[in-house]
Amino acid sequence: MKQLLFNTFVALLACNATAQTISVAPIEAEVGTTTDLVVNIDDVGENTTAMQFNLSLPDGITVDEANINQGEAAPDHTMAMRTLTNGDRMFVFYNMEKKLISNGTVISLPVTMPNKAEVLNGKICIVRTASSDLASHKCSEAAFTVTVKENATPIVNVNAAQADDKAVYDIGGRRVANPTEGIYIVGGKKVAK
Repeated sequence: MKQLLFNTFVALLACNATAQTISVAPIEAEVGTTTDLVVNIDDVGENTTAMQFNLSLPDGITVDEANINQGEAAPDHTMAMRTLTNGDRMFVFYNMEKKLISNGTVISLPVTMPNKAEVLNGKICIVRTASSDLASHKCSEAAFTVTVKENATPIVNVNAAQADDKAVYDIGGRRVANPTEGIYIVGGKKVAK
């Protein structure tokens, strides 16, 4: 078993070009809030069994490492993560039974935005996959943006005597007749519908 793991890592180091693509959707969130950074892979080869990549996050963004969720692309794989000396995080996904990796979400990381509104850039680099026959493939790097916005204007000067306890308001303080999914204020309390 140790030999198989060793062979998989050796295969990840010997790289050939392939069309597999890894990506992170652009993120837009308010200052100081937490959101998910989702890493996806597409065009996976039909016998891909392992992968590795480095995630370079912009300065000021923090990761809740205890709550990283593994996606549906590699559900049966062991995920190993290490923070490198330059601050990048290296992720490795492997399975000793050579189960396949598929297209879709690889991981979802809860990230907290910095305390300053700005547009930041991150990237995924050193992307490699390996197949069950120990052939290795090098994938292209992927850049992504994180837009940190100012917090929405808080609701102030609401006259409680005028407010109807059963009325529904959006977070901008406007009354909503037919609320759909989202966050609303009902009876002075924040409610998710």
